[in-house]
Amino acid sequence: MILLNDKSIFDEAAEIYATLSKKGAIIEDADILIASVLKASKFILISDDTHFNRIQGVRIENWLA
Repeated sequence: MILLNDKSIFDEAAEIYATLSKKGAIIEDADILIASVLKASKFILISDDTHFNRIQGVRIENWLA
C-alpha cells in the first residue's frame, strides 16, 4: 500500500502539473498524483491511457497493444 505521506510525491506532482500546464497538455489531478507516485517509487504503470505518455520519466506498459 502506498500512502501519500511523502512530501517528495507532492513536489513531483507540482512539477508534472507545471510542465504539462506550460505545454497546454494538462491531465486529471488524480493521474498527476498517480504519475508522481510512479516516478518516486520507480514503478511501471500498466495502462491503455495514452495521456500518461505526456509525462517524462513515467514507465508505461500497455498489455492490450
